[in-house]
Amino acid sequence: MTEEQIKEKLSDAFISVIANYKGYKLQKPDDTGGVDFSVTYDKILSRNGKKRYIQSGEYIDLQLKATQEHRIIFEENTLKYDLEAKTYNDLIFRFNYGNAPLILILAILPDNNTMWAQIGDFNLIMNQRVYYFYPNIDMEETNNQTTIRIEIPIANKIDLDFFPNRFQEHYR
Repeated sequence: MTEEQIKEKLSDAFISVIANYKGYKLQKPDDTGGVDFSVTYDKILSRNGKKRYIQSGEYIDLQLKATQEHRIIFEENTLKYDLEAKTYNDLIFRFNYGNAPLILILAILPDNNTMWAQIGDFNLIMNQRVYYFYPNIDMEETNNQTTIRIEIPIANKIDLDFFPNRFQEHYR
């Protein structure tokens, strides 16, 4: 695999662990249309004393990007990243017209690729800092042809409650 493919697979694995740990399911669309994963979950119903797991019908779509530290501008409360203009416009379009959110996930790996993953006796360490970007009402599509610099608050760092919190924000 190329280095870009390895970074992509490592970011996929990270987000899979975060989702699965909290009981969310990732689905990879056949024809992505700018979506790398759709995330959903099951609701638990009790019928006649038996549990039944029914897909909620609620979902969040993800667009994943993986990069290395040298491609990021770190500031006190934000980080800056040059995102492809077409991806940015997809995010804005879905914010304005979509039924479900499309969230950008940005995985930042160390510049030294020997640090990307390490294994110990009882753990697997995936050395990534992962943040999310979601447009706001003030953002408009860009006319840029190549990239647009986005700012992501450091507070948007992904933790184990990322999916429960995003579903709570968008569906409750």
